[in-house]
Amino acid sequence: MSILIIGSIGLDKIENPFDSTERTLGGSASYLALSSSYFGQDVSLVSIIGNDFPDKYLSLFQQRSIRTHHLQRSNDFPTMHWHGKYGMDMRYHTTELLELNSLIEFNPVLPKECKDREYVAIGGFMPKLQGELIDQLGDCTKMITLDTTRYWIENHREDLLDVLHKVDVLSLDNIEARLLSNEFSIAKAAKKILSYGPRYLIINKEGNGSLLFYDKQVFFSPGLPLLQSFDPTGLCDSFIGGFLGYIAKVDDVSLPSIKRAMIYGSTISSFSTEEFGVRGITNLSEEQIDDRMQEFIEMVQFEINIEND
Repeated sequence: MSILIIGSIGLDKIENPFDSTERTLGGSASYLALSSSYFGQDVSLVSIIGNDFPDKYLSLFQQRSIRTHHLQRSNDFPTMHWHGKYGMDMRYHTTELLELNSLIEFNPVLPKECKDREYVAIGGFMPKLQGELIDQLGDCTKMITLDTTRYWIENHREDLLDVLHKVDVLSLDNIEARLLSNEFSIAKAAKKILSYGPRYLIINKEGNGSLLFYDKQVFFSPGLPLLQSFDPTGLCDSFIGGFLGYIAKVDDVSLPSIKRAMIYGSTISSFSTEEFGVRGITNLSEEQIDDRMQEFIEMVQFEINIEND
């Protein structure tokens, strides 16, 4: 099955209390594409880069067999830049600087090859443009996932609400869910957000697992306790990349498949947090992924007899 990734590509500066990095590959599309590529699917990337984008990052995508020939390049603007800073509590960050740069020129017309993709992941960027791109998709599409960020919720809320009824899965972190719903309780927030239109809602609890809300039910995928959590910037996008990669691999959008995909998403995203930017998900082996998956299975697997306990 084929996957279409649409989103932003950035050159980020990231700081935590222990170290920092500059001009590292980031942006929603980067995390989505790299994490989904581990499931052996045909992945195409639609985004825009600036006149300063290093060739080494294009080579990185191509080494993962990600199609990059639909990338646009701005001649007038540098690549989008985000500067984020984390404190000792890695669940929270402050945005020191966000420069959209080349992203303001992003206005793609999808070629037929992209319109006919079965599975589509749309990362966080201008909600109005997200909606226009969804309208270009063909009848072959089986699942659309969508992400957003605090910036778009705070500054383009109405445009975002207009998009949500067009998607199957909405992905947010817990802060974004509260901000979008104006509810503090995650359960109340989820109920309100589902009323906006998406069929499924995934709320990522910043390294402490992810919650899947659908209809009146909830499913929990745990977060794995890690020896090192270095940079959670791309955690949600890496999760969705792994999630959709698995869905596309089995070509099954049933609820049991979606639940299994939650565990695969958690597995891939756990690697993402261990290094700055996308470095943790650039060169994983099948053995590494299988071993990490087994850790998740052993952590949650148990037997219990309610009548006898």
